[in-house]
Amino acid sequence: MIISLADTPHGKFLPSQEEMRAFDRNTIASGVSSQELMERAGHTIFVELKERFSFELYSNGRVLVLAGPGNNGGDGLVIARHLKAHGYEVTVVLATHQDYSLELIEQVNNFISEEGIVHQFPSVGSELAGKKLELMTAEDLRMRVSECGLVVDALLGTGQRASPRGAIGELLFEVHASLKALEVRPKVVAVDIPTAVNADTGLVYEGAIAADLTIAIELIKRGLLQYPARSYCGEIWAVPIGLLCSQATFSLTPIDILAPLNTRALVSHKGNYGSVLVIGGSEDLPGAPVLAARAALRSGAGIVVASHLRGVNYVGHFPELMLLHTQDTSRYYSEKDCALIEENIARFDCLVLGPGLGTERETRAFVRRVIELASAAKKPLIIDADALNCLAQLRVSGEVISCPGTIMTPHPGEMARLLGVTISEVQSDRYNAALKLAKNFACTVVLKGAMSVIVEGNHGLVNTTGNPWLAVPGSGDVLTGIVAALIGQGFSLFDAAAAGVALHGKAGDLLAQRGAVPCLASEIAEIIPTVLGINIPMGE
Repeated sequence: MIISLADTPHGKFLPSQEEMRAFDRNTIASGVSSQELMERAGHTIFVELKERFSFELYSNGRVLVLAGPGNNGGDGLVIARHLKAHGYEVTVVLATHQDYSLELIEQVNNFISEEGIVHQFPSVGSELAGKKLELMTAEDLRMRVSECGLVVDALLGTGQRASPRGAIGELLFEVHASLKALEVRPKVVAVDIPTAVNADTGLVYEGAIAADLTIAIELIKRGLLQYPARSYCGEIWAVPIGLLCSQATFSLTPIDILAPLNTRALVSHKGNYGSVLVIGGSEDLPGAPVLAARAALRSGAGIVVASHLRGVNYVGHFPELMLLHTQDTSRYYSEKDCALIEENIARFDCLVLGPGLGTERETRAFVRRVIELASAAKKPLIIDADALNCLAQLRVSGEVISCPGTIMTPHPGEMARLLGVTISEVQSDRYNAALKLAKNFACTVVLKGAMSVIVEGNHGLVNTTGNPWLAVPGSGDVLTGIVAALIGQGFSLFDAAAAGVALHGKAGDLLAQRGAVPCLASEIAEIIPTVLGINIPMGE
């Protein structure tokens, strides 16, 4: 996955549609006209196309530009004008519409004035502001697609909320049919965002054409980094055009977020690097807390202790792990075990609650009480796995629990249960789901999955590390252990969550680079020191 950011101070911002509109308004209010911005965008993208697709352009010199009725289409006309001026054979197909933007009309006139030809589809040919438009039949369109080396998708911009209909829908149908029939298809470049993709959520609608490259104008829109949209963008490059931008709700995780883990004082001891208590394990899932504990140690925690149900034999116990034993031989936690936590909580810098915990009725009361104890002692708490499911069950029963000072790390299924919605609803807008959970529980949230979303309050980060090989049993337990270790080493809750997700993903990437996949969760934990030692750049 390749993501290249605009070389600007705000290049890491991932704006929503509304935030992007505000940036445009701010820039225009400063005295830069919308036509000037369009000229900048089109010229900058033209330069990128020439540099990145020289073979496709020079092999036959033919480019097909698909232009919509708004400003995205205007950007496409500017691109077409520059390509034509440099000797390329450019075909512009303008989707028929009843209400073209004034900026688009001006760019059509500019292109025709320089002896360019604009074809309208579907149409019998007409005039636009006194300029003659040529007829483009479906047969002609398919032939142009088959003959070109490059297709520029400039049909629709960031305001898409449903499948394109009317002329654009027909145009997309014909282009799809032509591309499908080709043995070798032309490269496809999307201007700002692929057509039929939601810029806010990442939903993809019927008719979308997968791009080989998406050139985002100024900033990458946040929806492009969520699936399924990510699969339709190809490489994503952002190009600067001088917009005046302020802070966006979401940004990319900073490249240097792991830097503090690469050095240690020459004189130090284990007490300098935090102590972690992992609370979990049950008869059916005894290995989960061991995985979390192993990951915490491998991530640099000075001391790691796991609470131990005397009635359960731990799987994978290793000599560096210390245990805190419950008093009886129960096979699951209940509220009576809270006394043990309360007696020892002052010893630890961070608590983990949930890996392999189980969801027995008595365990729900235990979860509620541990959250209360951590809050009273002002100890950071990571709530994961079955502890999240216990919270969801408590919510259904009518209990309202606030969790300040905690990090919740749900996967989409756990998130759905916590919010009382379906998994599809979570996945259809992962950003708002994470924001809502953070607000409901007053906590920091890590919504796991491809392109994990980290939220605290009303701001968040998007992670770009990792790969599908991380989707293995126990992988989430490893992530939780990593985050706990970072808290113990002085990271804030939000930074620990973001850095932990990045480190977890980098471990998976290194395993994949070495061909050590499919992998086990324990192998993810074991390679963490190597990741930190060689300091692989996160990169976008």
